[in-house]
Amino acid sequence: MVFAFLVISGCATSDGPDQGTVIPSEFEDDIVFVSPMLLDGRVLRFYTDSGGGFNAIKRSVALDIRAESVAADVETVDFPEFVDSASIPANPVFRNGQLQVVDEDMLGRDYDGFLGGRWFANRVWEFDYSNERLTLYDELPDDLTERMTRLPLGFQVDDNGIRTMHFPSMPISIDGEEVHVLFDTGARATLTENSAGYFRRRIGESIGASFMCEDVFDRWRAEHPEWPYIESADSVRGSAFPMIQVPQVSIAGIASGPVWFVKRADPSFKEYMTQFMDREICGAIGGSGLQYYQFVIDYPAANLWLRPRSD
Repeated sequence: MVFAFLVISGCATSDGPDQGTVIPSEFEDDIVFVSPMLLDGRVLRFYTDSGGGFNAIKRSVALDIRAESVAADVETVDFPEFVDSASIPANPVFRNGQLQVVDEDMLGRDYDGFLGGRWFANRVWEFDYSNERLTLYDELPDDLTERMTRLPLGFQVDDNGIRTMHFPSMPISIDGEEVHVLFDTGARATLTENSAGYFRRRIGESIGASFMCEDVFDRWRAEHPEWPYIESADSVRGSAFPMIQVPQVSIAGIASGPVWFVKRADPSFKEYMTQFMDREICGAIGGSGLQYYQFVIDYPAANLWLRPRSD
């Protein structure tokens, strides 16, 4: 039996019709969480990931909210109802706005749910890493992107021209080479004994990261032994992957850095992720690179607008 949460259209506090709606959020180690408040005052915490494939809530959380109507075999539930002053929008694209119910071990211990690419889809979002603010717009305001540079994004579409997974592709330039990657706000590295001390974090904690396929990563390592490198730095399901710090990344001609990239096997992106993209990709740009910008991603128009962050 599916329990009945109401879906509301309002979300968070608004500064006016042209100023967008500020979403309750937390920027932690270049990872963005949203933290809406339930009607009873409890705050839920969702991991956000533009490169993620589902929108989900932990079964234990769903049971805690509506224990009388959540059966063990429930697969989806309606979006919760939040207070107007600290709300987030439901997802209108995937599963009719519902959340997938998942077991505890599918998500991290420090958050209650997960919001992926189809939650971000068809909307206009401003990410301000300087002020740690996430803002949602109904449509792109005329003056929002002044003094910003535009970068067109690519989306896979089906035979009817409808977008599939809503995963944006984009080019970045590193060491004179252009590489197409996934726009991936949720890319992260889970720190190991080798890497935790370097980042002054505890083993098992996560930080925003970026990914690169092995052939490019290995070439960087061979051609630039001076670039900082950590062996077995990112722990993933019993395996550990190295990280390398690239001194400079250029996005839409705007250079920034340094940026940490985690090595991933070629098939992870060139085969698996590419099947959901408009082109072959070789990695992902996440928080370790995006942190240097203030940017607006306009999903309807397939544009990324950006400028260097203000601080």
